[in-house]
Amino acid sequence: MLLILPLGGCDPIFDVAGAYFPAWIICMIAGFILTLVVRDILARTGLDPHLGWKTLAYLGCFSMCSSSIWLIFFST
Repeated sequence: MLLILPLGGCDPIFDVAGAYFPAWIICMIAGFILTLVVRDILARTGLDPHLGWKTLAYLGCFSMCSSSIWLIFFST
């Protein structure tokens, strides 16, 4: 347990309007917005009705977008 304590400061933290947010919250919000954009594109192209298991597909899209944002901006 004592070896874990120094790792508490490893998460990037940002000041947003005077409040401090961990970077993963920002990645989740951006991933959600990107998932909505992907859904809109699929709906406009007519591919959305042909998508099987929509909940699982959009959850996967959300995970991919959030993880990609994390890797692009916060990987070392």
